[in-house]
Amino acid sequence: MNGLPPISTSANAASGTSSVFIVALNHFAAPEFDLESWLNSMLSPVNASTPASASTTVANEDVDYIIDSDPTAPSSSSAATPSIDRLASGILSQLEQLSFELSTQLDTLSTTTINALPQVLHDLGQARKQSSVVSSLVRESKLAMSKRHQEDDTNVTFEHLTRVDTVKTRMEASKKMLKEAENWNTLPAEMEGIFAGKDHLTAATRLQEAQRSLVLLTGAPDYEDRKALLATLQNKLEAALSPQLVTALNDRDVDACKKLYRVFMQIQRTGDFATYYYKSRKGGVVKTWESTSRSDKLIEGLEAFYEEVDKVVTKEAQWLPYVFPHPLDTLQELIKDIFSSLDMKSRLSGLELPVIVQAYIVTVGYGFKLEKLLASVSPLGDTPSSPGRAVDSSQSLAAMFEPFLQIQQDYSIRESALLMSQLSATTSTFTKSRDVEIVQPAFDAIRPLVSHIEAAITRCRAFTFGFGVKGLVDAVNSYIERIASVYTNAVLKYLGGADSEWGQFQVGLRVLGICCTLLQRLSELEPGIRRIVALAESRRDTSSIDECASATSILRASTLNSLALQTLISSASNTILVQLTPIETLAKAAQKRAFDILITPIQKQLDVTPSLPVWNASAPTTSSPFGIEVPQFSLSPSSYATRMGEHLLALPQQIELYQDDEALRWNVKELPYLATEEIEEPEVEPAFLWMTCVVRAAASLFSTSILKIDKLSPHGCLQLKEDVGYMINVFAAMDVEPDATLVAVRKGVEGKELLKGEINYEKVKAVVDDENVSRWMTRALEPSSSQ
Repeated sequence: MNGLPPISTSANAASGTSSVFIVALNHFAAPEFDLESWLNSMLSPVNASTPASASTTVANEDVDYIIDSDPTAPSSSSAATPSIDRLASGILSQLEQLSFELSTQLDTLSTTTINALPQVLHDLGQARKQSSVVSSLVRESKLAMSKRHQEDDTNVTFEHLTRVDTVKTRMEASKKMLKEAENWNTLPAEMEGIFAGKDHLTAATRLQEAQRSLVLLTGAPDYEDRKALLATLQNKLEAALSPQLVTALNDRDVDACKKLYRVFMQIQRTGDFATYYYKSRKGGVVKTWESTSRSDKLIEGLEAFYEEVDKVVTKEAQWLPYVFPHPLDTLQELIKDIFSSLDMKSRLSGLELPVIVQAYIVTVGYGFKLEKLLASVSPLGDTPSSPGRAVDSSQSLAAMFEPFLQIQQDYSIRESALLMSQLSATTSTFTKSRDVEIVQPAFDAIRPLVSHIEAAITRCRAFTFGFGVKGLVDAVNSYIERIASVYTNAVLKYLGGADSEWGQFQVGLRVLGICCTLLQRLSELEPGIRRIVALAESRRDTSSIDECASATSILRASTLNSLALQTLISSASNTILVQLTPIETLAKAAQKRAFDILITPIQKQLDVTPSLPVWNASAPTTSSPFGIEVPQFSLSPSSYATRMGEHLLALPQQIELYQDDEALRWNVKELPYLATEEIEEPEVEPAFLWMTCVVRAAASLFSTSILKIDKLSPHGCLQLKEDVGYMINVFAAMDVEPDATLVAVRKGVEGKELLKGEINYEKVKAVVDDENVSRWMTRALEPSSSQ
């Protein structure tokens, strides 16, 4: 409250007397303020005669009151002393006024303070943050200074300790090397004594210690000498132990084998221990192989050999965990050692592919059995693994399948050679014949020819797991092409040896039936080969749990898994694998040959027709009883025309005999001379189509033959008219319309005006209305110079 100024208040003296009270605020702010004492001092009577004293007293009490006498008032001597009530009333009035003014000032001050408070708080917050940052920096500086001082002291200390430790280590190493050197000097004599006492365990322990100390002497000048000495002593110990080891292995003495294994492990000769073990176990198996390999029956010998191997491996799988710390690895190495000791390649050389494939099937079957056995082997005390456990046995079993690998990689060549050999043997029954009797043997050969491909598909699956499907496809297609060539040369070439024309047609139709059967049977092979392609695609990355994974992995890594195989797999969905084009070509050739057989008699007649003398002859005459030449007015069809007609009219009777023959139906819509509407009509009898085509072919040949006649006499023109009319009637009987050329020829020979007067092109064209026929008739009817 020291900031508040004293407050003076003047009161009107109602009674005519004026009095002023001065109250100091610091009186109320004093720590020793006592209300009762203050009131007593305020209300104590004032000595009027001694104003100075009273004034002094009031001043000392921080409250001064002065009573000024009115000038009109009586003298001081007569003035009365103020009453307590008046004095208290005056003090109370001044206190109220003082309180009001103090409240006003306090309100103003508080309002100003409140308005300035946010800025003050913000300034305080910033100051607090800055002080915190400064405090943190001071602490970090102190800590850094402290650490720097400590690190300096620590580095010095550690450097000193490091030097001391280095000196100590080097001294100990020197001491140890000196001791080891001394031990190496006494090692030969010491080992001789141990060997003499036959204390092999102690000898192994001593040699193990020597092996460890040899590492410390790596830089010594006599390091190689000591290394050679150690190897000599180890060899000597091994030689001393080998009889015991062989006996223990042969007797299957587990305790003795375990002790000897520890000795061999101490001298780092566990590999030699395993070699003794492999030798002791594979001896009987190798003898079994040698005895079976001398037999001609490879498959039976393999089965007996694998049975013996199975007995040995199964027995060892139970015995190994008691001796070896890693029985699975040891068993795998035993299997690998057994099969590496065999000369399977020489046994397979010279054998035919089916026998090799059969041997491979037997081997794969036993390999799969071995994989399951290896998956069940575990160290002693562990829980046996399930048969499905993933065990990488491909390395140990590789020796079983490697003898077959080169043959598998040459599968395409071998399969193709086998198929060609089987083809030659199968077709030899009819390829040497030269008559119609070859037809039945050719038909009988279809079944074995197709079965050879089916066997090849089976071999590809079993021998290459589908990886050889590219070679299979190539071999099969070459085989089919060769079949077509053989049948073309052996069957079609000599077709036509029957006695009668209809007998020849029957043979031709049978040959066509053979080709159709071949097409049908060979087309049925496509799904089987596609399944092999799918198998190869599925085996390119993974193996099936139902097959030998080791055999699959070897094939997957072979040259069979090539870019060509990948290309075949990628394009198989939109590619025909079995190429039947050669057989289709053969069938079309057989169909054409059968069709030609029906046309050949007509062709023979028409070949000589243009040169018949009748075309240029004069009208024939007959002699009357009186010797008079009488011309013949009645003409009949020529003999060639009647033979053609008889042949064509016999077609229904002959062809309808084969109405239900599939050969007659095959590719019938591609016969020559068929009209578009006949091709598009779905349910037309094949016999009718054949007859229609033959008749139309005859009509075409007949027209062509007529246009080859050089000259026509009037009589020849009449004869041609008769022949053409006859043939058109035959064609009509066969429900075939004559072609335009024949119709034009008929118009020409029936036009009597052409025989009168001069012959020219325009005259003929007006009657015939066919350019080719008009040109021919103009030339044929033109009189010769001799006439």
